[in-house]
Amino acid sequence: MQNFKTAITVLLTALLLGASAVVAATLDKETADLIKKAGDKEKYPDANALLIKQNTLYEFNADGTCKTTDYFLAKVLTESGFKDYGEMKLPYYKTYDSIVVKTARVIKQDGSIIDVPAEMMKDISDASTEAMNIYESDALNRVITFKNLEVGDCVELMVEDYLYHTPMEGEFDGMEIFQLFDPILYKEATVIGPKSKPLRHV
Repeated sequence: MQNFKTAITVLLTALLLGASAVVAATLDKETADLIKKAGDKEKYPDANALLIKQNTLYEFNADGTCKTTDYFLAKVLTESGFKDYGEMKLPYYKTYDSIVVKTARVIKQDGSIIDVPAEMMKDISDASTEAMNIYESDALNRVITFKNLEVGDCVELMVEDYLYHTPMEGEFDGMEIFQLFDPILYKEATVIGPKSKPLRHV
């Protein structure tokens, strides 16, 4: 009986500590201010979501290998926006690159944070190749499911992509889109590379 009481006490203590950890995972002031200033459906009546902030950093080497760090913060305004952001797919090609999800979480309207657990991130075959009846085992999507997401919440994502086998040796390969169907409030792309590989634009 004494062992049973001890076990119950330990369990309750663990639950209380776990609850405290959830409460303690509050939002930092900078991100909270960004979300607050972003506005809502009243300010953007035709939008389904807001891309509040996206920072992309490319760090490439003379041989063409590259590390890309992408930070993404978006707010869901409608059910259609929920469908777009409730499940996100990150494409990559296993022959050339690998990806690491550093941060994936839901930011609730009250500022609390719910991290996406590992079991909600899975690799699946790329549907676009399957639709053409092409089986390419190295063409994958990392699917991240934000199952606690609701209208009015935000999704925050940080991903690192390591390009270790270049499609074109000695060349930088990157593409950025600065216009979407929904408003983009802030977006920045930075490219850092060796002096021997100056960037050119047209």
